[in-house]
Amino acid sequence: MDRKRLIHVVFGSTSDEEKVLLGLVRATKEFGVDVQVDYASADNTPEKVESIADLHNSHACNTMRGSAVFISGAGLSNVLTGVLKSVSGAYDLNIGIPISDSSSDGLTSLLSTSEKPPRNPVLTVGMNNSYAAVSIANRFMDGLGHVSVWEDPVIRRMVGEDSFAGLKKAFDSYDMLYPAKTLEEISPDDVVVKIFTPNHYGLWIADELVSKGKGVVVGVSGMPIKDYCPRTYAQTQFPAYKPLSDRTMTATGIVSSRGYDNAVMMAAILTRDYAVIDKIAKTRKEKADLLRKHKGLLISNGEVTKL
Repeated sequence: MDRKRLIHVVFGSTSDEEKVLLGLVRATKEFGVDVQVDYASADNTPEKVESIADLHNSHACNTMRGSAVFISGAGLSNVLTGVLKSVSGAYDLNIGIPISDSSSDGLTSLLSTSEKPPRNPVLTVGMNNSYAAVSIANRFMDGLGHVSVWEDPVIRRMVGEDSFAGLKKAFDSYDMLYPAKTLEEISPDDVVVKIFTPNHYGLWIADELVSKGKGVVVGVSGMPIKDYCPRTYAQTQFPAYKPLSDRTMTATGIVSSRGYDNAVMMAAILTRDYAVIDKIAKTRKEKADLLRKHKGLLISNGEVTKL
């Protein structure tokens, strides 16, 4: 008898169980996989988080060429996903699940999960959407093929040429083909990179397409967060984040706003384009080395001295 695929998921609190359990149950029925849930807090049980990370890296979630899948989620500030991201390798797929809360409707978790620095992407699914996280992980483990960029003309008119130029520049900088396509040209098995804007239909259409096949959608906002974040809570509980907080999409995640480098790296990770990943990882290492060498500053009596 063949052994079932085991997918590990880590949550920061047992109190969130009812929000994510139904999605996990559905995933095991539809995909024929087993899911093991662990609970660990980056704030309260950092040693347990470290041991779980070691487990991920050693055997349970390993796929081709030593890459692993890290799925995690927590409410409020999702430190857990950030910590797991920090200990994962360049080839590893990090999927973050924002968890809703009574204070911000999950907005703080969503932003702390998705808004990562350049070349450090976390693929962030919809609010509490554990089903989508397992779906994407399962597709990744099966093996994903080609990358497509959906150049939606409606989005182009809304955000202008700069966003698409920024995405193409990111592809070009890492010598990765920029396969611009219309919706009709995209295969349901593709990894679809999609620029989107808040409350726009595009992500749902792309998700519906790949859900008919084996693909995954990587969404990247063409607008900075500050341009569409509501000014007050009274504005219908953050309506501009509807595409980001939707929990019905089954094979879609987002990266940081205008994070075109992160979108390219995520597409490379999903398709196991190791040449591109290595180039991006080299750039990341160069930045890290500069940071390590910087000795800091001493500020005394109003004077700033470099150490």
